Amino acid sequence: MRLRQLALTLLTALTAWFCMGPWTGAIAQKLVRDVNARLSQQARSVKPNTVTVRKPMARPIAEAIRQRPNRPPTTERRQETGDARPKLPPRDDGPRRPGSRSRPGPSNDTADTKPEQRPPNRRPPVVVVPLPPVINRPPVVVVPLPPPASRPPKTVRLPETAPPPAMPRPLALSQPSGPPPAPSANRIVLPLQPRQPAPPGSRLPPPVPPLPPVVVVAPEIIPDEVLITVATASLSQIEAELAASFNVTIVERTQLPLIDARLVRFRIPDGRAVPAVVAVLSADPRVVSAQPNYIYRVSNEPTPAVKAAMPSVQYSLAKLEATELHRVARGQGTTVAVIDSGVDHTHPDFAGVAITHFDATSEAPAQASDLNTHGTGIAGIIAARGTVRGLAPGAALLSARVFRKGAAGPIATTEAILKGITWSAEQGARVLNMSFAGPRDALVERHIKATTARGMVSVAAAGNNGERAAPAFPAAYEDVVAVTAVDANDRLFAKANRGRYIAVAAPGVDVIVPGLDHTHHFQSGTSLAAAHVSAVAALLLEVAPRLSPKALRQLLMTSSHDLGAVGHDNDFGAGRLDALRAIGQLQGGGLASQR
Repeated sequence: MRLRQLALTLLTALTAWFCMGPWTGAIAQKLVRDVNARLSQQARSVKPNTVTVRKPMARPIAEAIRQRPNRPPTTERRQETGDARPKLPPRDDGPRRPGSRSRPGPSNDTADTKPEQRPPNRRPPVVVVPLPPVINRPPVVVVPLPPPASRPPKTVRLPETAPPPAMPRPLALSQPSGPPPAPSANRIVLPLQPRQPAPPGSRLPPPVPPLPPVVVVAPEIIPDEVLITVATASLSQIEAELAASFNVTIVERTQLPLIDARLVRFRIPDGRAVPAVVAVLSADPRVVSAQPNYIYRVSNEPTPAVKAAMPSVQYSLAKLEATELHRVARGQGTTVAVIDSGVDHTHPDFAGVAITHFDATSEAPAQASDLNTHGTGIAGIIAARGTVRGLAPGAALLSARVFRKGAAGPIATTEAILKGITWSAEQGARVLNMSFAGPRDALVERHIKATTARGMVSVAAAGNNGERAAPAFPAAYEDVVAVTAVDANDRLFAKANRGRYIAVAAPGVDVIVPGLDHTHHFQSGTSLAAAHVSAVAALLLEVAPRLSPKALRQLLMTSSHDLGAVGHDNDFGAGRLDALRAIGQLQGGGLASQR
């Protein structure tokens, strides 16, 4: 349009110039200049046309347009073909000039795109598969199976005269009469456990709580001493050579004929640890054995002394039926060794009792008051004949003093106990009463095995360290009768040890015993229970002198009165001591029929 106007203007100017002559040339030139200036001003005022660069269309939309060229892409189609971009609203750029083009959208691809111009790798169309309908099924109930029993259930034995109380029936899975239903997909079928037929007359016991974990305490030892043994046939200078080689001092030598050895006690002068010295001595081929000098303590709970003479309140005599027992046996001809803290033979309760003394300690008492009351009380339970009456008043006593005064009460050492056992064996003891407890001791264990082989019965206290305590020795050795304590109502002593090593129970709570200075005491503990069993062992050996230690221990257990759960248990062992029944079994049941 502009070119056309310019051409008309030039044509008009040329025509006028030819018609008017030269004098009109100046006017024509001016006219031409005015036209050129106007055209230039219009050209500067008009904006140039912008060039729009179009972006390629998204592949899913292009494919959709290609498949349906006559249908514009919609929001629904974008979702169907996988394009999740939101649809943009139309852009408003204001009023448009006549003849101007509309601004392109997000994509400049059109339906006129030729197939050969499109990219070759095209995504296949999305196929939507409908989901199956949801099936509402009943919930699955899982019933936990009961855990397998770790040990067979025990039953409680009730007196024959008492009617059996009603017991709740245990829960069990019911066994259907017909065939079991077939398992389905909607439930879990648990396997049914077959019922075990209960033995006639059996009862279900109450649940037994598990025992607490055992607490192990480090053994007490003499801090600067070591014990070794050498062969009896070895030369005497071996001890001196060992002392010079390992920088130790010889304190004492003792013959141990029960194990055919010689005991040597060394002292460590330079403060070395006892385990270290034991280790180097054990490695020497001249040494048979090496170990610490262990400490033992008595197993009782003393109460304040009573100065006045007290009437006989020994419930243990009535409980063990001492009157009937003494009609058959009183312990005549049997010797009981009390390996303890010594016996005050001047007490009136020991009038007429044969007592032989031996001191295995290095501190001999100046007078009777230096003794500890523990050994006197143990001896009174066995053979006293005064206010306190012993269960075996006809037995002879051997008092082997192995306990001496200590900072925390009386203590005994391995060396002293070995001396006491050796002396008791030499004196012909048939029963060893050891009412004390300590750690496992290889030398003491060897001596007990040797005495058992010679027909001596070893009786020991189970310990007073509670249900969580580790086994106490010598009670826990295989050849020893371990005894726990019960009260007048056959209730277990609260501080008593527990364990499978316990053989039987005997009275040991609030028992009256003779004490020092002609007094009497009430004491409690497994020490006193062991003394009752030692006395009954003396009675059994009077009836059957050739009874072996193993047979006597078995007789005590089989004749005991069962307490707690049926059979042997960790609390009462086989049950409470029943001496009359034991003697009745020896005599073929003659006494048992008189009860």
